[in-house]
Amino acid sequence: MSNIISTWIYCEPPGEESHYAQVSGLSSTSKFQNVYWRSVVVFFASSIRFNKSSEHVLYTPNEDLPVVDGVDLAILFKKLGVNVVQIPLTYLPPVGYHGSWRNQFYIFDIIKYLSNSSFDSVVVLDSDCIFIKPISPLYEDIQKYNILTFDCGFGADEQCNGLSPIQAEEVYRELGLTMTAPTYYGGEFFACNKNAILKLAADIDPVWNFCLNRFSAGLSKFNEEAHFLSYLYHKNDIKSGTANRYISRIWTGYGYRLIPSNVNDLTIWHLPAEKRWGIKRLFPYAVDQSSKFWRLDDIQYRNLIASFCGIPNPNVKKLILDFSDKFSENFLR
Repeated sequence: MSNIISTWIYCEPPGEESHYAQVSGLSSTSKFQNVYWRSVVVFFASSIRFNKSSEHVLYTPNEDLPVVDGVDLAILFKKLGVNVVQIPLTYLPPVGYHGSWRNQFYIFDIIKYLSNSSFDSVVVLDSDCIFIKPISPLYEDIQKYNILTFDCGFGADEQCNGLSPIQAEEVYRELGLTMTAPTYYGGEFFACNKNAILKLAADIDPVWNFCLNRFSAGLSKFNEEAHFLSYLYHKNDIKSGTANRYISRIWTGYGYRLIPSNVNDLTIWHLPAEKRWGIKRLFPYAVDQSSKFWRLDDIQYRNLIASFCGIPNPNVKKLILDFSDKFSENFLR
């Protein structure tokens, strides 16, 4: 079986910056981008710890990999066995299409690339995800359901990135699919087999062009990749919530905290609020294969990640480090 675990990164050049909720500053700067590079490293290290037989792939348009905190990522990825695949970003919406995350449509370039590749199962995750357990049961479900979906649990009138399920009804209807409050599936998780990806790839361009035309006309549209993918899943009658036993968004911010009750049963922790804090501090342990990140048993490892990321609650050390780092960021800005 050929199983791929992957993430991606697109570093925005000057003039193409967009807004990111969890990271402040100009998205074209190395300081900003290094936040995401550290996440990429911790992502792969955590997966390789559990899933050594899987193929690990980083998709990026970048020709050169940076040196982050003195670590040459080209050398590190070669040592870890991470394959770097360069794919250009072609699905870049026009300026003003939506204020945040213009690079999120890069997943469509990845899907198109994979549709011409050989594999059995592929998982593409946001880089601020950390593996807590082996992924092998998830592969079995991919073959069972063809595509796995992560139901975020949004209410019918609850907006996510400018579009609620009720508001999405009009867009779906114009595309020929009548549904009441269609479920919104999280874009941080994409998992399918080869047969399914061929169908998805064929549907991308018609929906993409439809939304660009609606943008030009000032009409509602799919604002980000999860809106698009949710529609494609509904169009193909994919079963809902089949990934929810494996992954969840875990919010650890000081303004908003949401730790799921089954957190210790999950395979993957998605930690959007920890890119600047816990994930950054895990980075030096992840690059050192003699560190406790690699040597602890599975329970101790999970407790280590929990401690660095404030799960279920931040300890005193994390509180001090977080506020110290935040003060330094604001002072040096």
